[in-house]
Amino acid sequence: MEKWHLYSKFERGISVGGSIEYVWLFGLIGGFVLLLASINFMNLSTAQSAKRAKEVGIRKTMGSLRGQLVGQFFTESLLVVLLAFGLALIVSLLCLPWVNEIAGRQMTIPIANPWFWMVCVSFIGLTGLVAGSYPAFYLSSFQPVKVLKGSFRVGRLAALPRKVLVVVQFTISVTLIIGTLGVHQQVAYAKNRPVGYNRNGLVMVQMVTPGIHAHFDAIREQGCTV
Repeated sequence: MEKWHLYSKFERGISVGGSIEYVWLFGLIGGFVLLLASINFMNLSTAQSAKRAKEVGIRKTMGSLRGQLVGQFFTESLLVVLLAFGLALIVSLLCLPWVNEIAGRQMTIPIANPWFWMVCVSFIGLTGLVAGSYPAFYLSSFQPVKVLKGSFRVGRLAALPRKVLVVVQFTISVTLIIGTLGVHQQVAYAKNRPVGYNRNGLVMVQMVTPGIHAHFDAIREQGCTV
């Protein structure tokens, strides 16, 4: 019975879905938005490669290994994601009473639930690894000799992954925009479509007893004269 709220659709006595489909839909949209933010972080990090090239060259000259540089860039990415999570949690706690008042619900954030924090930590780690993967391996591949001599130049092949990420980013954005417009038009059509009768002065009477069915003409005449 505890699953009836989300799994309320049955076919031949077997649960085949329900409101859980909307949960998965909004979760999928949230995942795409998170992927857009990760791609945007990658592009911004790699766009600043010329500024950080000297830093990488000096660190490699001083004896830093590529693995250490990769770890540094991953750590920076995780710190940014952790800061964003903290701000998002604070904003959610501040806006939750207002959302409950509008929606007429009593939703809460399960801060005391350890599963909540386990899922949050998993999302933080996964997002940090995805967002920092390309910048970490790309920036750590600079050759210190060329960087310190000033002969370092970003080649055409180096810019190709960034172009691919930009194309993917805009593809997801356009898809979400088209989907939003399509849903909006469908909802507007459902609200404004002709229903085949005049809604003005419409009265609904529940016929719960057999006597009402026997005197339907009287109810109709009284309804028309009121």
